Amino acid sequence: MAAQIYPQYHQYSTPHFSYLFKFTTPTSLILKVSSVSQKVVVKLPLSREKLEKEYFDIISNKKDLSVVLEHLVKIEMLSREYFPVSTRIEQIQQFIQSKDWLNAEKEALEGLQQGSEVEKIVYYQLLEKIYNASNPEKLEELWSSQGKACIEASQLSEAEKIYEKAFKRFESFNSAFNLAHVFNKQKAVDKSVQTYYKALGIALLNGELEKVSLCIQVIREIDPTLETLDSNQKMQLLMQSQLLKVSTTLQAHQRGLFRFLTVIPGKHLNTQLDSLLYNAVVQGEVVIITMVLEHSDLVDINEYLSNEPLIITAAQRGNEAIVKALLTHPDIDIDCKRSSPPGTALSIAEQAGHKSIVDILHSHSKTLAEDLFVFQNKSLEATEHLHIYIYQDKAGRQCLIFIGIDQKGTRKLLDISCQSKQTLQHHLKRLEDRGLKEVKFMTMTENASTLSRRASPTPSPLLSIYSEPGEIRTKLGAGVAHVYKEISEKIFVLIKFVGSTSFSEAVIYRAIKLKGKDYFTP
Repeated sequence: MAAQIYPQYHQYSTPHFSYLFKFTTPTSLILKVSSVSQKVVVKLPLSREKLEKEYFDIISNKKDLSVVLEHLVKIEMLSREYFPVSTRIEQIQQFIQSKDWLNAEKEALEGLQQGSEVEKIVYYQLLEKIYNASNPEKLEELWSSQGKACIEASQLSEAEKIYEKAFKRFESFNSAFNLAHVFNKQKAVDKSVQTYYKALGIALLNGELEKVSLCIQVIREIDPTLETLDSNQKMQLLMQSQLLKVSTTLQAHQRGLFRFLTVIPGKHLNTQLDSLLYNAVVQGEVVIITMVLEHSDLVDINEYLSNEPLIITAAQRGNEAIVKALLTHPDIDIDCKRSSPPGTALSIAEQAGHKSIVDILHSHSKTLAEDLFVFQNKSLEATEHLHIYIYQDKAGRQCLIFIGIDQKGTRKLLDISCQSKQTLQHHLKRLEDRGLKEVKFMTMTENASTLSRRASPTPSPLLSIYSEPGEIRTKLGAGVAHVYKEISEKIFVLIKFVGSTSFSEAVIYRAIKLKGKDYFTP
C-alpha cells in the first residue's frame, strides 16, 4: 500500500467564511477559518482524540463538513460567529442566485409546510420568483394555492389580487372561476356573475361542457333572474342551458348503447365495445375513439387487445391524433409492455422512427412526473380522520392511498405510495413532515377481503387503526362508519382499471385526480 502524503487539504465554504482542514499527520489537523477578504480569522489545532473519532472520520472521508463545524460550535471550540447558520430563506436566495431551481423549489415548498404565517408570505414570493425563471406553468397552481390560503385566513382582498394576477397571466377557466368565487365571497354580485360568465366562455372554447354547466348553475344561484347580465348575455346563457339539456340526453342514450356493447361478446375480442375501439384505433377513426372515451369508466384502456394495449397499437402506426385521444383517458399507462416482441409504446415508436409520437409520449411522462412531485410536496394541514386504502394485486404488490377527512366531512387526497417495503411509520412520518397534524383516529381498507392481513403495513404505535366496519361503527360512530364505507367503495371504483396493470404512483395519482375531481377537495 502506498504511504499517505501529508499535508492533505479539505475545504468547505459559506457565503461568509471559507474553512480549510489541513491534515498534518494521520491523527491531527489544523482548521483555518478565513473571511471573504481571505483574512485568516481562526486557526484551530485539532486531533482525533479532541474532535472525537466520528467527526474526525467525516473529514478524512470528505463527507459533509458542515456537520463537523456545527459540532465544533456545540462543544464550544468554535464561536458561532465564525459559523453562522443560514436561515432557510437565505439558503433559498443563494440557490436562486446560483440558478439551482430544483433545490430552491424544494426548500421553499418545505418552508411553506413548516413556516409561520408571516414566513409563508415570503415563501410564496420566492416560489413565484423561482417559477417565473424556471417553470412559468407552475405559477397558476401556486397562485391558486396562495389565494385559497388567503380565503381561509379571511384575507379576501389579498386573494382577489392574487386571482386577478393569475387570470391576467393565464386567462384560464380555473383562474377565472377562482376570481369569480372570491368576488362572490365579498358579495360583489355583478363582478362575480360577469367573471363566472367569462369562465363559461373559456369552458365553451375548450369544449368542457361540465364546466359550462357548473358556471350556469352558479350564476343562476347568485342571480336567479339574471339581472346582472345584458340581454345578449342572458339569451346566450339560456340557449347554452337548453343545449346542455339536449347534450345530456344524447350522452345518456350513447352511454346506454356503449354499456350494452360491453356485455355483448365480440367476434375476436372480449366484447363488442373492445372490437369497436380496437378497430377504430387500427383504422384511425378519431371521432369514434373520442366518443367512446367520453364514457371512460366503461373502458379498460390498458387491457391487452390483440395481444397488446391500444397505446402500443397506436404508437406503432404513428397516428398522432389517435395517440393524443388515447392519452386523454384517465387510466392510460404508457409504460404497459407487450410480451412479444417486447417493448413499450415509447420504445416501439422510437424503433419505428415516429419522432412526433416519441415527443408526445415524452411530454406526457414529463407532465406526470411534475404533477406527482407537486402533489407529494404540497403542505398539509390538520385532519381529524386519516383513512388508508391498500390496493394489492395477485403478485403481492401494494399501493397505499392516504385520505384526510376533516370535521366538516371534506375529503382530501394526501399521498400515494407504491413503496410497499417501507413501514407505515415511515409513511406517517412523511405526512407529518409535510404538516399533517391533529389526527384523532385512523381507518384502513384493503381492496379484497381475501388478501393476506400479514401483507398490511405494521400499525402505528401511537394510534389504533380500525379496519372492521362493525368495530368502526361501535367505537367511532355511525357517521365515521358511513364515511369509511363510502371512501372505500369510491377509491375502488377510481383505481379498479389502473390498479390492475400499473403500480406507478404518477399514473395512479392522475387517475384519481381526474376521476375524483368532484369528490376530493384540491
